[in-house]
Formats: sequence, C-alpha cells, structure tokens
Amino acid sequence: MELDILLERDNVFFPVEIRSKFNPTKDDTKRITAFRAFRTVYPMLKIAPGLAICPCEKFVKISENDYALPWDCI
Repeated sequence: MELDILLERDNVFFPVEIRSKFNPTKDDTKRITAFRAFRTVYPMLKIAPGLAICPCEKFVKISENDYALPWDCI
C-alpha cells in the first residue's frame, strides 16, 4: 500500500494519488485504498482530505474525506 505523494505542512499530512481513470465516483475510494490505509495506520496524525489527481472533468467530492481534481487544473 502506498501513496503517490505525501505532503506535510505544519504537522498536517496531505495524501495525494494520481489516477488514470475518468469520472471518479464514490466507488473509486474503495480502489484508492492508500488513503484509507494511511488513516488507519496513522490515526494519531492530523490528515487532510485525500486528493486524487486524474483526467476527470471537474473537481468532485468522492467520499467524506477525499476529492478528485482534474489534472489540467494544476
């Protein structure tokens, strides 16, 4: 289990995954298990919402804690 990118600022951790799938849905968070695993393994850390960068059409919330961002927006 791995995250593609893990950023840290002021003791807050920002998990990032880069995905190739279009139109992510809430079902995709089941596939993005790295977010869930990281939160489970490190419950003592302050972890920001996960960000999946992908070729989706718009910024979308894909779970309670995770979002998808079009890669042409960064």
